[in-house]
Amino acid sequence: MRKMEKGARHRNNTEKNHPGGSESEASPESGSGGGGVALKKEIGLVSACGIIVVLLTWVNCASVRWATRVQDIFTAGKLLALALIIIMGVVQICKGEYFWLEPKNAFENFQEPDIGLIALAFLQGSFAYGGWNFLNYVTEELVDPYKNLPRAIFISIPLVTFVYVFANVAYVTAMSPQELLASNAVAVTFGEKLLGVMAWIMPISVALSTFGGVNGSLFTSSRSSDHLESPAEGEQWKSSDP
Repeated sequence: MRKMEKGARHRNNTEKNHPGGSESEASPESGSGGGGVALKKEIGLVSACGIIVVLLTWVNCASVRWATRVQDIFTAGKLLALALIIIMGVVQICKGEYFWLEPKNAFENFQEPDIGLIALAFLQGSFAYGGWNFLNYVTEELVDPYKNLPRAIFISIPLVTFVYVFANVAYVTAMSPQELLASNAVAVTFGEKLLGVMAWIMPISVALSTFGGVNGSLFTSSRSSDHLESPAEGEQWKSSDP
């Protein structure tokens, strides 16, 4: 009986967190004024993002050392947030909150199978593990690349696999599959459910992760054209370096 009650509680999470009816309807206070405030917030957010992207571009143009230091900060922030998520997931499992991890529930069909959704799942999964090849673009800036490049790949791929698998295990200890699909930022929703007054940590961590990805792309992709030049051109550029 306890397990049935627990299962019902997990299945109703979406309805409890996203109540319908009159509560979801627009309030009398909303209207053109509310839409104007929302538009101003959107413009401000886009402007702030644009300024940060320009700043990151300037940092990458100004100094390789600065760009790598910024990337180290973003990566450390993201890993700390993921470590917090994993720890909270372990705590949840110790409390017995692992309904959706049980095989009979984990593989339950809650919507009709669709080849497009399966392809989308593979695409999103591959995106989480992407980026391992970016380091190849900056081999000229590596110290002893023949040793450090394979070492970085051998360390990063298992680490990323471990972190992302256990982070997703942690998510389903607090969220149902329906909530995972409905959430625009899973880590933020997870933090709102479990971190209480400290939930602000997750939005900041998501922002650090996002701008870390932008900085990584700027740092690596800007060097990808170097691989298209002929060896003679490469030697010419090297000889002209100050």
